[in-house]
Amino acid sequence: MKITKLQRRSWSSALALFTLEEGQWVEMVEVREHQVLSDYTAGNALKRLSNNGWAEKMRHPTDGRARLYRITAKGRQAIEAYRKTDEWYTQMIEEGGQDVIEI
Repeated sequence: MKITKLQRRSWSSALALFTLEEGQWVEMVEVREHQVLSDYTAGNALKRLSNNGWAEKMRHPTDGRARLYRITAKGRQAIEAYRKTDEWYTQMIEEGGQDVIEI
């Protein structure tokens, strides 16, 4: 099984990307509150998403200190690749692969 790029990134980046999935511009504070992340973690996750081309950012129109983020087509592709891998994993578990993840 191929590991997707989204899976290789931090879990916080994946959570942030899923928060952006609706396609609307959102502030970092919305990502932080929705995924229960610290300011530092949410900010770094959004920076990584932006640097990878999975999210775009712009200045907040009324607060020059804040930035707004929105998912890109490349970000949507990353989510789709992740979901395909996740479906495979879920199917494997349902078909008797439970012992693979027993602790």
